[in-house]
Amino acid sequence: MRSMRTKMLEGGRNRWAVVTLVAAGLWLAPAVSQAENRRGGDKPTEFAKLKLYEVQEGTDLRARGNAPVLRLANATLVGTATGDICAATATPNTPPQDPCAFDTTAISRVPLDRGKGDLDGDFQLFVDSMPDQQLLSDLVVVAKGGVEGTIDLTPLLFEGRPIATMEGKWKSRKLGVKGTFTGTFFVPFPDPTGTCSTEFAYAHPSVANAILCLEPNEMSLGNPVTKVLATFMKTGKMSQQEKDDDSESTDRE
Repeated sequence: MRSMRTKMLEGGRNRWAVVTLVAAGLWLAPAVSQAENRRGGDKPTEFAKLKLYEVQEGTDLRARGNAPVLRLANATLVGTATGDICAATATPNTPPQDPCAFDTTAISRVPLDRGKGDLDGDFQLFVDSMPDQQLLSDLVVVAKGGVEGTIDLTPLLFEGRPIATMEGKWKSRKLGVKGTFTGTFFVPFPDPTGTCSTEFAYAHPSVANAILCLEPNEMSLGNPVTKVLATFMKTGKMSQQEKDDDSESTDRE
């Protein structure tokens, strides 16, 4: 039986706009400040690599009097994580699932004259309770967290490049750790070489002027899906007093 996660990708609507999160063609973590090091912070270590796909987005352009138009985007991304983050999926009788399922929802706010704005959202980490079936309904949440940072749409809006970038901080009280993230959104475009079976391509994450063909599972109802590559770096542990975000909600763990 095909995975319902794959069906979700295939059943979504075509989304061309770059949205949020969390989601790293940069594959670099922001340096921890010297002040943090003086406070005895942990040396940053890679905690997770993420590959996510945008399966839903709602975009609203709001005029604000004489102020520049504000682009609001609310997006849902689904995909997988690899690395130390997947240790949370281990049980007494089973090893960690790596890669492990990872979802995020986030909101970005970008003034169109600047192309840069803020983002914030939530993420969830899952264990597949019945991996042989690979059904979405079998995914069980094992940890939650929050992200906040900035998104940069200037390559897409002003430079004609089909990418956007993001960076910021993440934390999870359930996992007991926090850190920084970087990421890149890859917006699909028609294949200029005529060699891709799907007829669409992404910009190559590390080779200038090169492309990567979209795979069939990176299409939705015959239309391409924006891909996000991101890296989570771990910089320290969370204290009992810290929350996943500034919200007083008890739903975050």
